Amino acid sequence: MEENERGDVKKWSSEGHAVIHFSFEKVCHTIGWGDLGSTRRCPLIPMPDFDGYEDVDMIVAKLPCGEKDVFRLQVHLVVANLAVHRGKWDAEGKMDVVFVTQCPPMIEIFRCDDVVAEDGDRRFYRPEKWRLEKKVAMPVGPCGTSMPLLWDDEVTGFSTTAAAKREAYATVLYSSENYVCGAMVVAQTLIRSGTKRDLILLHDDSISPPKLAALKTAGWKLRPITRIRNPKAITGSHNEYNYSKFRIWQLTEYDKVVYIDPDVVVLNNLDVLFNFPQLSAAWDQGSDSDIVFNSGVMVIEPSSCTLGTIMTRIDEINSCNGGDQGFLNEFYRWWHPLPSSVNLLTLFWMNSTYGIRARNRATGSVPESIHYYDRVFDTFWADSTSHEPKKVHAVHYLGTKPWRCYRDYNCNWDDLYGRGYADDVTHTWWWRVHDGMNDELKRFCGLTETRKVELEKMRDKARDLKFGDYHWRINVTDPRQFNTI
Repeated sequence: MEENERGDVKKWSSEGHAVIHFSFEKVCHTIGWGDLGSTRRCPLIPMPDFDGYEDVDMIVAKLPCGEKDVFRLQVHLVVANLAVHRGKWDAEGKMDVVFVTQCPPMIEIFRCDDVVAEDGDRRFYRPEKWRLEKKVAMPVGPCGTSMPLLWDDEVTGFSTTAAAKREAYATVLYSSENYVCGAMVVAQTLIRSGTKRDLILLHDDSISPPKLAALKTAGWKLRPITRIRNPKAITGSHNEYNYSKFRIWQLTEYDKVVYIDPDVVVLNNLDVLFNFPQLSAAWDQGSDSDIVFNSGVMVIEPSSCTLGTIMTRIDEINSCNGGDQGFLNEFYRWWHPLPSSVNLLTLFWMNSTYGIRARNRATGSVPESIHYYDRVFDTFWADSTSHEPKKVHAVHYLGTKPWRCYRDYNCNWDDLYGRGYADDVTHTWWWRVHDGMNDELKRFCGLTETRKVELEKMRDKARDLKFGDYHWRINVTDPRQFNTI
């Protein structure tokens, strides 16, 4: 304990305060940050026996720096658990927490909204009990993650009507109208799932008035935004404005938002996700990294302060994939894994000898994430011949999107690499929703003459490559081929 810290303790004692020293076993020094996502090690982060201590009015903790320091994470979790289990919360459901540190505490656990003062190396917080309770209830290590969700009425109906008014689903459209059709389908699937939450669509000025009207008819409440440029993206690239997704944090009229990409289809009710804290998401099932989440479905807690912190770091943080997902994985280093069934990626590497699985097995090196995805595939698609998505709650369509192909022809089969995203059953699921829309909405999912020519060229290429599954022989009956836009 340093001299100034001893002075604080002496001062508090002289003022009649009882000072309690909490001790805990330090996390093993051999556990690195990467181990937090490894089911090979299942690392343990020790916590104190909170039952052995008295209740406290204020918690003071000395916090080390280091962005990927597991001990730093442990200190945060000890403080959060101590506050929940032994804190004296006031009538507003808040209490005093002080960090003595040279660097900001982890925003993943202690929000910047809760900062009330800073004095030198001291940062004073007033966190909300209900938020910390949600966070400490989540598993810390990978062996307790991807917890099963009980998809029944008792669980999915946990929120009151009042709470539901402070919760919403959201998606974002920016830069082009390429995903308008997908966004309409997302809204339809959410409505069919029986949710009573608001559906919010953020959009920039690239979406024309007729298509905005169609999106509103589909079920979205429209919110205009100014798009955010990715400062490290090449001008004109698909990543140039994908940081616009960060605008979901400005929806501060809501306590919780479940973000859903416009190339996702919801097959079963997802309202239970509103009971999870920020940031909750599913593993990125195709990643070589064991600790990367997919940003296609996320639980977030809107905050102007969080958005402001994100904006101050967009020049600093290097995105590993050049997009919002890579950025957010750097910004939220500690997050809460959800089951893959809530964001199941259409990855089918067995379709192609050119896929990741084949390349790595040829060298004898298979990332754990690929083995994991093998298990996911076996779990959710082993009985796919039934054409009923009984165990899948949301499918995320990678590769060429269904509305860019024919209704009865998944054009991902035509591409050497895209075959890793091709599957006829999941393709059918998307079109089943499309077919249920009214004709006024369907016309925004049409094909242009240019796209029809592109599809025919792709099929010719597949024929030339002599792909043995013979999808290129399918007789297309999709009426959109005759009613191009």
